[in-house]
Amino acid sequence: MITDEPTTVLQVPATALRQMTRIPQLDRLFLSKMTERINMLDLPRVGGIDQQTLRELRTPEPQTAA
Repeated sequence: MITDEPTTVLQVPATALRQMTRIPQLDRLFLSKMTERINMLDLPRVGGIDQQTLRELRTPEPQTAA
């Protein structure tokens, strides 16, 4: 991830996100923000991502024992 300024990233488990999207107001907010950010993407740079990298992005990180 590349940012122009300090950024905080929040990882939300898929099950929690699915539950939150059942609330219509949150679902609209999420869709609105995702659409806004997709429109801001540098598409030629994003288009250059290969399939292996995309697979790695979709694959959850292994959980380590504490």
